[in-house]
Amino acid sequence: MNHPHPVVQITDSIIEIGRVLGDDVAVPGPHYSPTLHSLITPEGNVTARLLASSRPGTLSRTVSHAWGESAADVHRLMAAAVSGWDAAGFVSVKWEDDTAAHGETATRLGFTQLPSPAVSGPGTLAPATAWVRYASPWEHDVAPYYRQTTDFSCGPVSLLMAQAHWQGAESMTRERERQIWRRATRFTGCGVRALSLQVDRSRFDVSVFDTEYLQPQVTPMEPRDARAFANEEDNLLAASAGIAIAEREYSMGEVAAEVDRGSRVLVLIDELRFHGEPMPHWVVVHAHRDGVVLLNDPWVDAAEGESWVSAVDVPVALADLDAMAWWGEPRYRSVLVLRDGHPAVRS
Repeated sequence: MNHPHPVVQITDSIIEIGRVLGDDVAVPGPHYSPTLHSLITPEGNVTARLLASSRPGTLSRTVSHAWGESAADVHRLMAAAVSGWDAAGFVSVKWEDDTAAHGETATRLGFTQLPSPAVSGPGTLAPATAWVRYASPWEHDVAPYYRQTTDFSCGPVSLLMAQAHWQGAESMTRERERQIWRRATRFTGCGVRALSLQVDRSRFDVSVFDTEYLQPQVTPMEPRDARAFANEEDNLLAASAGIAIAEREYSMGEVAAEVDRGSRVLVLIDELRFHGEPMPHWVVVHAHRDGVVLLNDPWVDAAEGESWVSAVDVPVALADLDAMAWWGEPRYRSVLVLRDGHPAVRS
């Protein structure tokens, strides 16, 4: 005799999601496309729920809340959700699991544990445990994660994360974040030329690609003109330090090729796609496969319910990164490539 099976119901109304989950669960805003998945028996009883969201322009879903009457119910619901996301073309699924209560279920479904971040800005204290599952297994170097401790230090923190691949997570500190920011800030932020001067050049090779000064000035003495005035010294210092500055557009194909060779690449993007705000922002690209990169974003939108899990190993198609990697009016592109200058002693 056939018995009816539970069904999965998906809700994408934020109002309804908030009503169901109540005030104890942070529901991401509409920009992050939250969905509530519920496992419902034929009798109408809900036996499991999960809350998921994702940043626009990315290829990952993050499960920030999972509950079930039994491990079997959670397994069934998560398996159904993962299958749907795989079919939709998502590269990865991440699962926040603060108490590691779902470790056995996660392992059975092919998840592996994400390395813990350095405890820094909001969103890094929890979850203590998180999992990731790739639609197709993706072996890559671990990229230490550190969340910027201010609203304005994304450039220094991206540089710290890039260097920490070789120097270790203990090299990422608020003191170093502050030091780099104070030395590299030029008016509206940390420009790529000033950032390059803060690289540990005793260990790393660095190249700069920047088209900011190839664009015509709109009006004299605007902030960009003031930046150019201040950066004249950066150009002289960079030349004296032997840092190559190429005033040309650096392609996303070149980003991918550098990462394939083991480099770390800092890219200036417009946050509009990621977080719904037009803002210049630095991220660091650390892995590539088949036209998709993994990047670490030093910003966590904790006010919208994000944690470090949504900001680490973020999969982005090269075409989408190409669309993000511009800033200004007229727009320009800034890229900093960091290479190991001592590969023979690389740990």
